[in-house]
Amino acid sequence: MTRTHTYNNMKKFCYLATAAIVLFACGKEPNNGGNENQPKEVQCNLKGYAQKGQFVKGSQVTAFAVGTDMVATGESFPANISDDLGSFSIIGKTEAPYLELRAEGYYFNEITGEVSSNPLYLEAGGLCEVR
Repeated sequence: MTRTHTYNNMKKFCYLATAAIVLFACGKEPNNGGNENQPKEVQCNLKGYAQKGQFVKGSQVTAFAVGTDMVATGESFPANISDDLGSFSIIGKTEAPYLELRAEGYYFNEITGEVSSNPLYLEAGGLCEVR
Protein backbone atom coordinates (compact mmCIF):
# COMPACT_ATOMS: atom_id res chain seq x y z
CA MET A 1 0.00 0.00 0.00
CA THR A 2 1.42 3.37 -0.97
CA ARG A 3 1.81 6.26 1.40
CA THR A 4 -0.67 8.38 -0.62
CA HIS A 5 -3.25 5.58 -0.53
CA THR A 6 -2.82 5.26 3.25
CA TYR A 7 -3.13 9.03 3.69
CA ASN A 8 -6.31 9.13 1.57
CA ASN A 9 -7.81 6.28 3.61
CA MET A 10 -6.97 8.05 6.87
CA LYS A 11 -8.52 11.27 5.54
CA LYS A 12 -11.73 9.43 4.58
CA PHE A 13 -11.91 7.81 8.02
CA CYS A 14 -11.52 11.19 9.74
CA TYR A 15 -14.35 12.68 7.67
CA LEU A 16 -16.59 9.69 8.39
CA ALA A 17 -15.70 9.74 12.07
CA THR A 18 -16.61 13.38 12.41
CA ALA A 19 -19.94 12.77 10.68
CA ALA A 20 -20.73 9.60 12.62
CA ILE A 21 -19.65 10.57 16.13
CA VAL A 22 -22.89 12.24 17.21
CA LEU A 23 -26.45 10.99 17.23
CA PHE A 24 -28.68 13.18 19.38
CA ALA A 25 -32.09 12.55 20.85
CA CYS A 26 -33.28 15.15 23.34
CA GLY A 27 -36.59 14.94 25.15
CA LYS A 28 -38.55 17.89 26.48
CA GLU A 29 -38.53 18.28 30.25
CA PRO A 30 -39.36 21.88 31.18
CA ASN A 31 -38.09 23.01 34.55
CA ASN A 32 -38.82 26.73 34.57
CA GLY A 33 -41.78 27.13 36.95
CA GLY A 34 -44.15 28.07 34.13
CA ASN A 35 -42.20 31.15 32.99
CA GLU A 36 -42.10 30.98 29.19
CA ASN A 37 -39.35 33.64 28.85
CA GLN A 38 -36.70 31.62 30.66
CA PRO A 39 -34.68 28.88 28.94
CA LYS A 40 -36.07 25.39 29.34
CA GLU A 41 -33.99 22.63 30.82
CA VAL A 42 -34.04 19.58 28.57
CA GLN A 43 -33.02 15.98 29.08
CA CYS A 44 -30.44 15.11 26.43
CA ASN A 45 -29.89 11.46 25.61
CA LEU A 46 -26.86 10.97 23.38
CA LYS A 47 -26.17 7.60 21.83
CA GLY A 48 -23.68 6.91 19.11
CA TYR A 49 -20.33 5.56 18.05
CA ALA A 50 -16.91 7.20 18.26
CA GLN A 51 -14.94 5.92 15.32
CA LYS A 52 -11.74 6.57 13.44
CA GLY A 53 -11.35 2.95 13.49
CA GLN A 54 -13.39 2.05 16.53
CA PHE A 55 -12.36 3.63 19.82
CA VAL A 56 -11.62 0.78 22.21
CA LYS A 57 -13.64 -0.01 25.32
CA GLY A 58 -12.86 2.35 28.19
CA SER A 59 -12.02 5.38 26.04
CA GLN A 60 -13.58 8.63 27.30
CA VAL A 61 -16.46 10.53 25.68
CA THR A 62 -17.62 13.84 27.15
CA ALA A 63 -20.44 16.16 26.11
CA PHE A 64 -19.97 19.85 26.95
CA ALA A 65 -22.92 22.27 27.04
CA VAL A 66 -22.49 25.37 24.84
CA GLY A 67 -24.68 28.50 25.07
CA THR A 68 -26.19 30.53 22.23
CA ASP A 69 -23.08 32.76 22.32
CA MET A 70 -21.02 29.62 21.51
CA VAL A 71 -19.25 29.79 24.88
CA ALA A 72 -19.07 26.71 27.09
CA THR A 73 -21.42 26.88 30.09
CA GLY A 74 -19.20 24.74 32.31
CA GLU A 75 -21.58 21.77 32.28
CA SER A 76 -20.07 18.46 31.22
CA PHE A 77 -21.45 14.95 30.91
CA PRO A 78 -18.75 12.24 30.85
CA ALA A 79 -19.09 8.62 29.77
CA ASN A 80 -16.90 5.76 28.61
CA ILE A 81 -16.92 3.75 25.41
CA SER A 82 -18.89 0.62 26.36
CA ASP A 83 -17.52 -1.85 23.78
CA ASP A 84 -14.84 -2.26 21.13
CA LEU A 85 -17.25 -0.96 18.46
CA GLY A 86 -17.01 2.57 19.92
CA SER A 87 -20.55 2.66 21.41
CA PHE A 88 -21.41 5.29 23.99
CA SER A 89 -24.46 6.68 25.75
CA ILE A 90 -24.68 9.95 27.68
CA ILE A 91 -27.66 11.31 29.62
CA GLY A 92 -27.77 14.81 31.07
CA LYS A 93 -29.98 17.84 31.72
CA THR A 94 -29.05 21.27 30.40
CA GLU A 95 -30.54 24.57 29.29
CA ALA A 96 -27.84 25.00 26.65
CA PRO A 97 -29.01 24.72 23.03
CA TYR A 98 -25.76 23.19 21.74
CA LEU A 99 -23.43 20.39 22.76
CA GLU A 100 -19.79 19.80 21.94
CA LEU A 101 -18.77 16.16 22.00
CA ARG A 102 -15.19 15.04 22.57
CA ALA A 103 -13.94 11.47 22.31
CA GLU A 104 -10.43 10.61 23.42
CA GLY A 105 -8.57 7.36 23.67
CA TYR A 106 -7.05 4.58 21.66
CA TYR A 107 -8.61 3.17 18.50
CA PHE A 108 -8.41 0.05 16.38
CA ASN A 109 -6.27 0.75 13.30
CA GLU A 110 -7.82 -1.12 10.35
CA ILE A 111 -4.64 -0.84 8.29
CA THR A 112 -2.26 -2.43 10.81
CA GLY A 113 -4.88 -4.58 12.56
CA GLU A 114 -3.71 -3.33 15.96
CA VAL A 115 -4.73 -0.84 18.63
CA SER A 116 -3.10 2.57 18.11
CA SER A 117 0.04 3.34 20.07
CA ASN A 118 -0.98 6.99 20.61
CA PRO A 119 -4.33 8.44 21.75
CA LEU A 120 -6.63 10.20 19.32
CA TYR A 121 -9.02 13.09 19.98
CA LEU A 122 -12.19 13.66 17.94
CA GLU A 123 -14.61 16.53 18.43
CA ALA A 124 -18.06 17.22 17.03
CA GLY A 125 -20.86 19.64 17.73
CA GLY A 126 -24.61 19.44 17.55
CA LEU A 127 -27.91 21.03 18.37
CA CYS A 128 -29.75 19.82 21.47
CA GLU A 129 -33.32 20.14 20.23
CA VAL A 130 -36.46 19.91 22.30
CA ARG A 131 -38.49 17.08 20.77
